[in-house]
Amino acid sequence: MLVRAVEAIKSFFIISMSDSDKAEFVININSINVVRAKITSITFAILEVFILLYHYTANKDNLFTAPYIYYGSMYILMLVVMIAFFAIFSKLGTEVPESKSCIRYTGIFFIGFILMWSAGITLLDQLSSGQVIVYVVAVIAIAITPFYEPVILFLLYLSIHTLFLIAMPHFQESSKLLLGNSINTTTFVIMSWAISFMRYKKHAEDFYNKKILLKKMTS
Repeated sequence: MLVRAVEAIKSFFIISMSDSDKAEFVININSINVVRAKITSITFAILEVFILLYHYTANKDNLFTAPYIYYGSMYILMLVVMIAFFAIFSKLGTEVPESKSCIRYTGIFFIGFILMWSAGITLLDQLSSGQVIVYVVAVIAIAITPFYEPVILFLLYLSIHTLFLIAMPHFQESSKLLLGNSINTTTFVIMSWAISFMRYKKHAEDFYNKKILLKKMTS
């Protein structure tokens, strides 16, 4: 009974493939993830430049007082890290088959950083507006942009969202807003993971079906 339950859970998280097909599939999703990571990182970098300019113009008399100094530091951090990621992914993109492990782990760190940064900005927002839009958008974007194994995204979402929920009471004084934000963000995290799982499974099935069709056409 227990063994069957474990196998059912395993099959839900892990998509079965032969070793040769899995190797090709990993190269396929790595190629897609590298291109999308480069686009994402350069887009973030450009956005942060404009946000920093606006932040300086709107708050130039309070740049070194809280919470403006924290926002400014977060924007600068995002800009620097995104430029670094763009350079790394540009290098890895030239040799995808040889760098599959590096691409995979760099990608995990990349999406983990985006989620953590967005959670940090959202925690700062709790001190004033109480908005959670930055974190929610990041959670959804991670679900629909890259392709990562369901178990990887599950662990990332779970760990970062748990830290977010633990930290939020230290920033949000309103118990009503705290409860609402906790429920809403948790709902979006669960829905986003489900979307990422369905996308990954569909992509894997399409890849496998194309392989079968190609074998039939060449045999």
